[in-house]
Amino acid sequence: MKQTWFLVLFGLIGSAIACASDFGPTVAEATFHIGSADEGGTCFFVRPPGPDTALYLVTAAHVFEALESAPATVRLRERHADGSYEQPDYSIVLRREGERLWVRHASEDVGVLRVSDPLPVSIPALPFSVLADEAHFAAAGLNVCSPVFVLTYPAGFPARKGGFALVRPATLASYPLLPVREYPTYAASFTTFGGDSGGPVFVAEAEGRPLLIGVVVGAFRQDESVKKEFEESTMHHPFGVGLVVHAQLVRELIEQAARQAGSGSKKKLPSPESTGEGGRTN
Repeated sequence: MKQTWFLVLFGLIGSAIACASDFGPTVAEATFHIGSADEGGTCFFVRPPGPDTALYLVTAAHVFEALESAPATVRLRERHADGSYEQPDYSIVLRREGERLWVRHASEDVGVLRVSDPLPVSIPALPFSVLADEAHFAAAGLNVCSPVFVLTYPAGFPARKGGFALVRPATLASYPLLPVREYPTYAASFTTFGGDSGGPVFVAEAEGRPLLIGVVVGAFRQDESVKKEFEESTMHHPFGVGLVVHAQLVRELIEQAARQAGSGSKKKLPSPESTGEGGRTN
């Protein structure tokens, strides 16, 4: 009897590990590097429910702003039969004839670009339903000290061949976190680098699905001025704390971009499915 319970216990543990491991690749495959030769960050694609067939590219607003005057590319991925990857560059246009083609949030550092033209390769964009609104953020039981994950390109560094972003653990560091209207941003403890901006912050929801709860937009630091007789400089001391925008604001931006394109309705898109002072990182 003891041996039987031992086997059942290990069977349950193995099942839980397999379930939890499913949500990471879903987010990783939809996340890409965005930038130019001099500027760069992290971005991810979201696919809304029909009838809108466009994709929505999400990143920090200051990443878009830095790339408006320079050729901007997103490094896509195409998987070959042998398991290797090719990384075609996809050029994006952020401004045409002086008009901004992407949508910026009115007060927070996050932006969305509607991509209606076909991409050169097929990509597995995240479904709109994984973006957490306030109700699903609360239902997930998230609070200060909760463990989460961030997926970014720190200093432009890819995890492996194929250009996938790095996944790093983080801890929610702000209190309180809700309501979103009162606290549209929050802090998460992790080692921050340039290139983190625009990266998704996420956790596992029921049945191994990801729940995307925010977007990295900056980092906290202390600036120290050092004055010498013939020299003056500034030293930056990072706190190891990132600034994150709630995913609910991303949902609202996608709805706004869809309405402006004439492809969406004023009716809000469905909520996620239930089974349940900062400096830029650039």
